[in-house]
Amino acid sequence: MAKNVKRAVAAIAALLGLALTIGGLWLATRVGSSGTATFTGKPTASGAVLLTPTILNRLDADVTVTAEAVPGGKTWMGVASPSDAEAILGTAPKVTAVGFDTSEFTLELESEGQGDLPALAGADIWRTSATGTGTSTLTLSQDGAPESVVITTDKQRLAAVTVTVERKAWFVQAMVGLLVGLALLVGALLLWRSTRTHHTAGATALTAPEPVVAEPVVTESDVTEPATDEVTETASPTSTEAEPGADGERAAYDTDEHPTDPTDTDAPTEDQR
Repeated sequence: MAKNVKRAVAAIAALLGLALTIGGLWLATRVGSSGTATFTGKPTASGAVLLTPTILNRLDADVTVTAEAVPGGKTWMGVASPSDAEAILGTAPKVTAVGFDTSEFTLELESEGQGDLPALAGADIWRTSATGTGTSTLTLSQDGAPESVVITTDKQRLAAVTVTVERKAWFVQAMVGLLVGLALLVGALLLWRSTRTHHTAGATALTAPEPVVAEPVVTESDVTEPATDEVTETASPTSTEAEPGADGERAAYDTDEHPTDPTDTDAPTEDQR
């Protein structure tokens, strides 16, 4: 049961670690070390382009708006309050940026309205404006939020609109996510391997045969006769004193009264006497 729980925890940690690793790596490559995210939209319909506070004031960071005209065209953009921007455009044709597509780093655009555009540049509602040939750029801080930006061109439509947001915390968050994801993957791998090790050890213990103790085989060559040459009596030297007692007296009698020559084979025995 504990083994199954460990495997489930390892699988969950591996999935979470993989998601964090991929997400952190993807975000780090998109924003770079400066933490800059760039979202681009390409209008397909004619009319003005409207950027609302949903785009400009979504984050507490400076936002740079760049408008690009088709070749040979000029661009104009103005900053106003959301209500003034909506009022001056009315029902005129416009393309509104309604959100970000973070998977492709693009702007989500919706087109509506019909008719002709009013004279926008001469109105007194603009807090600031910019004009350029080919491209024009404005940088907005969050001090004046909420704000809207209206962009027009002397041609039928704009080639592209780009919104750039710089936030250094994004790169830090990407690296933290990447490191945490890698740590979870390593931990999941070690936990999974520990369950495999315990499983292998348990299976070996269950299937291992009992040790067989071999009985020794005795052969004739292994049986040796006791060496009689090694068992000898220690002869007492002739100069050794006789021990007291009966044995000592007998030894004295044999030596003193009946001397014999050990080389004399004809000496009478005691029976012959």
